[in-house]
Amino acid sequence: MGTRRVGPGGGWGVGVFAIALAMAIFPVVVNDAYLHHLMILSLIFAILVSSWNVLFGFMGVFSFGHQAFFGVGAYVSALLAVKVGLTPWLGCVLGGVGAAATSLVISWPTFRLKGPYVSIVTLAFAEVLRIICSNWVDLTRGQLGLAVPPLFSGSSRIPYYYVVFFLLIVTMGVVVGLVRSSFGLAAVAIREAQDAAESLGIDVVKYKRVAFVVTSFLAGAVGGVYAHYIGILTPEVMGLNVIFSMLVMGLFGGIGTLAGPILGAFALTFLAEYLRELASYRFLIYSLIIMMVVLFLPGGLAGGIRRLQAYIGGRTPGWGER
Repeated sequence: MGTRRVGPGGGWGVGVFAIALAMAIFPVVVNDAYLHHLMILSLIFAILVSSWNVLFGFMGVFSFGHQAFFGVGAYVSALLAVKVGLTPWLGCVLGGVGAAATSLVISWPTFRLKGPYVSIVTLAFAEVLRIICSNWVDLTRGQLGLAVPPLFSGSSRIPYYYVVFFLLIVTMGVVVGLVRSSFGLAAVAIREAQDAAESLGIDVVKYKRVAFVVTSFLAGAVGGVYAHYIGILTPEVMGLNVIFSMLVMGLFGGIGTLAGPILGAFALTFLAEYLRELASYRFLIYSLIIMMVVLFLPGGLAGGIRRLQAYIGGRTPGWGER
């Protein structure tokens, strides 16, 4: 199997800057609270999928428990604010720390396993945490929902937008730093042939554990922001629907690419919302669109864009560009 490209080349620099600038001024130019809300949700999912993509896309670790760290961060920050009176700003950071610590504990037995066993253990771990949060009513209020204080006073969503936008920039900085370093080379080697990587002296468990902890911190931090933004926290924050959404967004945008998770998060968040007007037909149309992209664009939207650029440039895209 050929080596997959891990990100856009230098020619994308101007385009990335233009998109970032447009996103930065979006809340100022567009005065629509509903669109602000959709953008915030898209940014949150972009952070989640981008961090999870380091494990799933670049390293080939079939972890299906990333939603647990999102939920741990949300509950740690929320409970510190409600029970202790800690400022939510510090709570969000500690939520990331709590998620990273939790991932470190679960990584010790998990990464001694290989293949589907990792996905089973991580998924089961997330479900155990969800059930604990559901039944520990005295602490979390279970399905009744925990009322969480906001980060900002007032009803404007714009401050939340910029907080999550900043977290996305930080996340992408961390992800790019990982995948374009020696760590990224080791990650690709582990993904392509773990046994061969071990024979070359790569400490597979160590690299997996580092990726697990770093990406869990990012998920936990944005989980804390999510809790204070939504205002009501239930155990479903770490439910199967979250990891399913992440998986679909990753496949739709392009697993193993830098831009794919962001494209998938924005495209499917807006698509699902605007299909609501079609009532029960929206699920059928939503599923058909996803199926068509997966079937005819194996590299997702990011892969389709690369192939289009290659076609316009008059060359045949390599395996890594599909």
